[in-house]
Amino acid sequence: MEFVKVGELSSVIRSDVAMSYGGVVLDDEIKGYMTLLVKGREVSGNAIEAIDTTYGVMALSQRMAVEPLEVEFILKGETDVAYYRQFEKLMKILDKKENVEIKFEDDEACFFGRLGEFEALEANVNNQVLGMFQIFRETPYKYSIEKESNGTIQITDRELEVFEIKLNTDAPVSGTIISNGAQEIRIIEPFTVGDNVVLDLRDGKAWKNGNRFDHAIAIDSDYENFKIQSADVVASSQSSLVIKYRERWR
Repeated sequence: MEFVKVGELSSVIRSDVAMSYGGVVLDDEIKGYMTLLVKGREVSGNAIEAIDTTYGVMALSQRMAVEPLEVEFILKGETDVAYYRQFEKLMKILDKKENVEIKFEDDEACFFGRLGEFEALEANVNNQVLGMFQIFRETPYKYSIEKESNGTIQITDRELEVFEIKLNTDAPVSGTIISNGAQEIRIIEPFTVGDNVVLDLRDGKAWKNGNRFDHAIAIDSDYENFKIQSADVVASSQSSLVIKYRERWR
């Protein structure tokens, strides 16, 4: 890590932990901004609810703890006006209403979250401030980059999260069965060549050419709990498919 010298604009140095927030690299987008330190990227522990008993402590419940990321940064402007414009731009990028993808230059993992608390660690002096903002994470997991497969899943020791299955056919079909060997998703409505059929497993919605296609999924399908694992082979009986997924770990 290289630190910014007094009076030097941070944009001339690329941070080792340069931060991408919703696809925007803050260190590149904002002149005078530099990510200095990121805390909270370590493995998440467990939050355990317990009560005292006569013989000790009894655990009532256990869940994975979700700790926020803490991002320390420096921001310097050439003039007073430039400083406040750059700070305004930073806040505009960070202040999203939905969770976004967050990545750092030195790590293969990505996170999902949104802006939390924001504070100045040192007061603004000569149009330069050392600050910190929190990113509240959507889940306690770290994620890999998005991966695609035509049905054969790569070997990995991590958990997998499938979020989209896209179907294609070179001839009209009355429906299809998607199977991972243990679970099935049955499509009971027809589709044909050129139709854009997408099953979005993140929110449980299905689409055909931009229109809802939920009614096409048989009610006894394993749609809501469909899983894939390392080395699985997923196939569609009447069409080809593309699976989009990520690896995830703690």
